[in-house]
Amino acid sequence: MAQYVFGKRVGNRLSFAVEFEACATPRPRLWNEWYGYLWLWVEGLAVGNPTQYGMVMVDLGSLRASAVETGSRKSDFLSSTSCNEALEMVMWAVYGDDDPVKDKLVPQRESLEHFEIFPRRKTFFDGWEGVLVEEGGKERLIYRQEGKPVHEAVWPLGTFRDIVLEAMSEFEKLARFNFVGDRNAPTA
Repeated sequence: MAQYVFGKRVGNRLSFAVEFEACATPRPRLWNEWYGYLWLWVEGLAVGNPTQYGMVMVDLGSLRASAVETGSRKSDFLSSTSCNEALEMVMWAVYGDDDPVKDKLVPQRESLEHFEIFPRRKTFFDGWEGVLVEEGGKERLIYRQEGKPVHEAVWPLGTFRDIVLEAMSEFEKLARFNFVGDRNAPTA
């Protein structure tokens, strides 16, 4: 078992939080190469694979890339569909094969790609699907684990962004503080 070095939860498990843990094995060569665990909390449910071991910064960076797109996820089309349909349409737009029926509904499927939150990079969210849709001053996270029912959480607009960016900042501070490597090595 890998030795725990640092970890933190940012946010509130009962609404939305990001939680990470970093371990000493393998020893990171750069401050941002810590291996460990990463998962989300959405209304009290763990989302992701909290027992999946991987490079934390990879998926945290993917969440950050999604977070900075806040303000660009408005869609009358997705807002007018059920949660299940919205999730299905975005996942089809990103990963699906050509479908004449769906092509008529969404002539430019790439217009839906930025709604995807996970699995953008799969390590910690393998087997999960999630999209974020903005409506007025709110954002809806629509998600599910493969083979399970769809869930929806609604927060004030910017909640996802604020929590993810704070988690990224906290990870960077802790990762740099705990990194003991070649002080002459280049930093990433």
